Amino acid sequence: MPLFLYSARTEKGELVKGELEAAEEPLAVSILQGRGLFITRISEKGAVPAAAISASRKRRHRRIKSTDLLFFIQQLSILLESGIPLLRVLEILAEQTDSARFSQVIAGMRADIKSGATFHHTIAKRPGIFPVFWAPVVEAGEESGNLTRVLNQLGKSLEATIGFKRKIISAMFYPCVIVSVAVTAVLVFMLALIPIFSRVYATFNAKLPLFTRIVLGISAGLQRFFILWVVAAALCVYLFRALLKTPRGRAWFDQWILGIPVIGEMVRDVIHVRIALILSTLLEGGLNLLKTLDITARVSGNVVYGEALRKIIAEVQQGKSLGASFSKNPYFSHMLAEMIAIGEESGKLAAMLEKAGKHHETRVDTSVTRIGALIEPAIIIVVGVVIGSLVVSMFLPIFNLANIVQ
Repeated sequence: MPLFLYSARTEKGELVKGELEAAEEPLAVSILQGRGLFITRISEKGAVPAAAISASRKRRHRRIKSTDLLFFIQQLSILLESGIPLLRVLEILAEQTDSARFSQVIAGMRADIKSGATFHHTIAKRPGIFPVFWAPVVEAGEESGNLTRVLNQLGKSLEATIGFKRKIISAMFYPCVIVSVAVTAVLVFMLALIPIFSRVYATFNAKLPLFTRIVLGISAGLQRFFILWVVAAALCVYLFRALLKTPRGRAWFDQWILGIPVIGEMVRDVIHVRIALILSTLLEGGLNLLKTLDITARVSGNVVYGEALRKIIAEVQQGKSLGASFSKNPYFSHMLAEMIAIGEESGKLAAMLEKAGKHHETRVDTSVTRIGALIEPAIIIVVGVVIGSLVVSMFLPIFNLANIVQ
């Protein structure tokens, strides 16, 4: 029977190491868990150490993903709730994460805490890694003594955000594939097939129809300046992204996208989901209302809505109710304002915000499905018309071959 080496922690956080005979690793894990132990490492004697396997994985997963953050916050809450000291918890998580970069980040956080920094300061120092609103929520949890509850709430919030993003990506995947295939088909036709017809018609001493000459000219231009077109497209993308990094450019884009029919409505619902989720998480974390609104304004994801929230902050400071301020603002839905008003009256504002977020999430699902249903046939029709026009333009001279050939 195989012999397994293990390291584990008791409910009090004491380190336990030993050996255990079992038919297989899952059985050994089950036996140890039955003894009330939290396993930090287990491997068959003589096998490749788990640390080496983990290191191998880390080399393959350098980028920090949202799923890495989710694993981190969930495991952090569970381990701390088990009574394991924070420094040891961070050491365990640095070993378990699949991302080499994130492992280094966690190790750096552990070093900061060991030097005397608080946990929320280590998070605030890394805004590119952790969401901006995590630090104040963790700070509130540390001050109130409810850190594990706060971490659990952050984990639920992040899990909901990841699930929401996956829904949108999944719904838009097929239309994006259709667009890509359509563009590829048109390029292949213009760069590979039409030049063949061009060489054939070049042997004829005749004037081709205007439509055919236009298509042949476009095809020749694409072939001759293809690299320039690619560079120009890349430059446009670069300049557009640079524009979005400027305050005025970002404000213009955020205002513009809200005005697009159908798309703008869906974007509004997406922002409503984000705002409701963040407000709910911050309030559950124990932050006061004004600080919650200020943080949400900074991380709303849209400049227009950020300004709208700042106006609401000013009104709340003047003594107006939150529900009334939201209802008067044209950027927020009537449903969200009503749910906030009910939450204020009942004393369950965080719960009402969560329900409002779910309502708008349902609206987003409906909008994405509707947009996808409209895009697919529209793309097929457009591509059919384009390809059909190209085919007609190439065969039009053949239909009049008797008049062309001399």
